[in-house]
Amino acid sequence: MPFHSISLAALDDALSGSELFGHVGGAFTDAKAARKGAFATAHGGTLFLDEIGKASIAVQSRLLTSIEDRTIRPVGADRAFATDVRLVFATNVSLESLVGSGAFLADLVPRISRFVLRVPALRERIEDVPALAQSMLARHASRFGYEAPPEIDETLIKALQSHHWPGNLRELDTVIQSILIEADGAQRLEARHLQRDDPMLTLPMGGARSVSAEQVAHACRTSPSREVAARQLGVSSATLYRRLRQLREP
Repeated sequence: MPFHSISLAALDDALSGSELFGHVGGAFTDAKAARKGAFATAHGGTLFLDEIGKASIAVQSRLLTSIEDRTIRPVGADRAFATDVRLVFATNVSLESLVGSGAFLADLVPRISRFVLRVPALRERIEDVPALAQSMLARHASRFGYEAPPEIDETLIKALQSHHWPGNLRELDTVIQSILIEADGAQRLEARHLQRDDPMLTLPMGGARSVSAEQVAHACRTSPSREVAARQLGVSSATLYRRLRQLREP
């Protein structure tokens, strides 16, 4: 059955009615043709509404009416239509606390909380990191030029599991993509492929090597190629080239 998702945090108040419920032709300026909204697109299936805690009061009011009546009214329509949609909401903030501050409609909370599933933060399920990392590798590897998803060395797994992950899965996904770039096609990813000098990554590096400017300069002078120098230093070619760029900077 159909599945449709939309982030309520990015929903503009002026266009929220059209985005959620659609509109008829001529309903407003530039509405030359009728348009299906999220509810109609997901009819008979599931509509996932992310960031419900960041929805404006105007959007919340529209949702409250639709959920209560089990109908939708496209913008500009003269009547409402019955809707059959399974609604799934997600939030990373307490709705009760938002009600207390006046940022969330109290009447809406029980209508979207018939069944509540709490998803633990990544730091609370660190044993899932290996499987999640492998899944992300499978999704991104080909985009970065890998013929097959590379293997993950135990040194890298331990480094990833030692991180607090304040950004949860999005942060892990970003780190995995950075590792793929750093590994430069290697079929085994190790802790040394973590970008030590990237300010966006605050991972403890575990067994990753620290390479001084003197070591880099010496290896490049005495090795027949940069690739050989990188192997002697125990770092990836990408790391070596980045260190060389840093040495040239004033």
